[in-house]
This record gives sequence, C-alpha cells and structure tokens, in this order.
Amino acid sequence: HYFAIIAVAISAIGITLAYILPPSYEAQATLLVESPQIPGELAASTVSAKVTETLRIVQQQLSTRANLLDMARRLNVYKNMPGMTPDQIVTDMRNRILVKRSGSFVTISFSAASAQMSAEVTNDIVTQILQASVAMRSQASGQTLEFFDQEVARLNEDMARQSQKILEFKMANKD
Repeated sequence: HYFAIIAVAISAIGITLAYILPPSYEAQATLLVESPQIPGELAASTVSAKVTETLRIVQQQLSTRANLLDMARRLNVYKNMPGMTPDQIVTDMRNRILVKRSGSFVTISFSAASAQMSAEVTNDIVTQILQASVAMRSQASGQTLEFFDQEVARLNEDMARQSQKILEFKMANKD
C-alpha cells in the first residue's frame, strides 16, 4: 500500500506540472556539410579552412550580441516580455539555440512557446548559416581563381623566356 501511495502522489505531481507549465516547442533543421570542391593539393597555396573551423566561425558570428538582438527584434521573439534587458535577451537566446555537429551533419534547433516562433527562428538561423557559407566559399574560390591567374601569368612569362632562349639558340646555330 506504500508503493501505491507513492505512485499516486508522483503521478499527481507529474500531471499537475504538465498542465501548469507552459508548452514548449522545438524546431530542428539538419544541414549536410560538404568539403570544398577544389582539392588542397591542386591549390595548396590558397587559404583553405577545414569544415569544422568554418562551422565554428559561422556559429560564433551568429551568436554575437548584435546578431542575437537583431534576430530577436526582427522576429519579435520577446514581444510578450517587453521588460527584458538586452543582456537577458542575449543570454536567453543563447540558451534556446542549440547547434550540434555530428560527422557531416549539423543540427540547429530553437525552443519557443509557440511552434511558429520556433520554426521562424530556426529557419532564420539556417538562412544566415547558408548565406555565410556561400560568402565564405565565394571568397575562397575568388582567392583560388586569383592564385591560378597568377600562376598562369608566371608560367606564360617562363614559357616566353624559354621560347626566347630556343630562338636565340636556333639563330646562333642555324648553320
């Protein structure tokens, strides 16, 4: 009978908490992380960051105070809590955003009181990550193109010098 009393008490507490606590929704997005398409041995002198380093950079950029405050303002995350200070908003946003890396996948999630808010913030974070990734990849490919242009120019000069030496040799030994 002691077991039954304890089980009923714990069940009553659990049911009461389930009705009292506000609902919490979490939206998740999973991204596939791909390595750069230009092999490192082909353009060894260009700057190349590893995928994990790139993700860490993007994650740090997204979790800056200015970015979190801008996102909270743009998406009206705290419209029901007007008295929150910027420090409280930043701390709460950092606690509610979760970025997990596992192998080639990155999972982004955000917890909110409504499913729509959770989805909007998660989608915004994913959009920012994709935009940052495109910008970093464009910059890296631009640097690689610049490297190849310099190599082509250098090799053209070398070829012109060698052609000049061959021509001089032919002229000196034409007889």
